[in-house]
Amino acid sequence: MSWFEQNKHKTPEQISAETAQVIQNDIYQPEKYREIIDIAVAQGIGRDMLLHIAEQTLSAQEGDDVNNGIAHLDWVMKAVGQVRPDLEAEMRENTLRTARCLLHALHAANTNKVGDV
Repeated sequence: MSWFEQNKHKTPEQISAETAQVIQNDIYQPEKYREIIDIAVAQGIGRDMLLHIAEQTLSAQEGDDVNNGIAHLDWVMKAVGQVRPDLEAEMRENTLRTARCLLHALHAANTNKVGDV
């Protein structure tokens, strides 16, 4: 059955929302970054520290700030690599994407916690 046949009962709005969700999941990889966060927390890096590191890395504008942000992110990647070297290698491929995805996953986790109360 083709995609069109499978989805002919859906409204354009439903298809648009589902497509946006697929794109967002592909960009931010929430399951992977939740796992990375869980590993980092198990290695002794708190969620607040992860949030600070991700924000620091993404907001850095000049040489020393960038270097400090990347150095802190490197510390997180090494901690994750002790448990999952494959995830560390993937994180190192694009450190800014790593920081952005961590930030997104941490904000999503914080939003879910607030909603669960």
